[in-house]
Amino acid sequence: MPFRSNPDARRFAIVAEHRYEDAEILPKHGRTNAAIYLAGYAVECMMKAVAISNAAGKQARAEAAREMKEKFGHNLD
Repeated sequence: MPFRSNPDARRFAIVAEHRYEDAEILPKHGRTNAAIYLAGYAVECMMKAVAISNAAGKQARAEAAREMKEKFGHNLD
């Protein structure tokens, strides 16, 4: 996983992977709307991981992570 160096980016990437796995399971049980929603959420989390990891410098990455959580946040748990 390319987000190993930043714990915040890594956390968003892990959540993205889990939500994608959930989205793959749901259509098998007739839950296509929920699958689409979770797949979109997975993309959102991965985009946040990329944005955090692409910020230049440790302080910029910390600020990006804080901003993602406060302004655009879901509770990851």
